[in-house]
Amino acid sequence: MANRALAYDEQENKSGYKLNVSYFEQTGDGAVHTSVEDLQKWDENFYSPRVGARNSSPKYRNAGS
Repeated sequence: MANRALAYDEQENKSGYKLNVSYFEQTGDGAVHTSVEDLQKWDENFYSPRVGARNSSPKYRNAGS
């Protein structure tokens, strides 16, 4: 993904920063690669469903679902 932001940590000797990216096969927040524009489209789909089953959307808006 072009122009994506990567995670980083301060180096132990405080001389700068180092890349901190997990290259392990994983799921969850570390495996999500997206853009602000795509996240906006994802969010808008909850209010005006255009992708996926239209009748499944309301269950995702209920707390504890």
